[in-house]
Amino acid sequence: MRLIIWMLSLLLLVSCAPAPEVKSTPPIRVEGPSKAEVDKLRQLWSQVEGVVIADGDPLRISYPTGVLFAASALLPMPGGIAQLDTLVQNIKNSGRDWRLLVRAHSGERGDYDQTLAAARVNILKTYLDGAGLTQKQARLKVDNNPGAPLELQLVE
Repeated sequence: MRLIIWMLSLLLLVSCAPAPEVKSTPPIRVEGPSKAEVDKLRQLWSQVEGVVIADGDPLRISYPTGVLFAASALLPMPGGIAQLDTLVQNIKNSGRDWRLLVRAHSGERGDYDQTLAAARVNILKTYLDGAGLTQKQARLKVDNNPGAPLELQLVE
């Protein structure tokens, strides 16, 4: 019985002790790219044949229909591997993360386009993984909105 009373007293004393002060560190702020960096990236992507560079922020690079994918094609067009190699190198050289929006607008029913876009994402993911890009560097996403079959957006 004495042991139980002694243990309870000890627990009571410990529970009354002040909690140690925890110092919080300020969050790390990740800066977006500078205007000079974005201009450099625009110059880098302007050397890629067939891509369209949108004005404004964030930086958006589009591969229109017929550059990388035909309207209803699952696989990249002939010469698509060279386009993808350049895409990988530009993403790696940028030192930034990108969002890759994958679309399909074949003129078929809507669920077909969504299935086609999802299949394109799987193919691109396999290729980009094999090329050494992380999922953080190239975030693939199916986009059901109208637009180019592949659009890259700089993540800020």
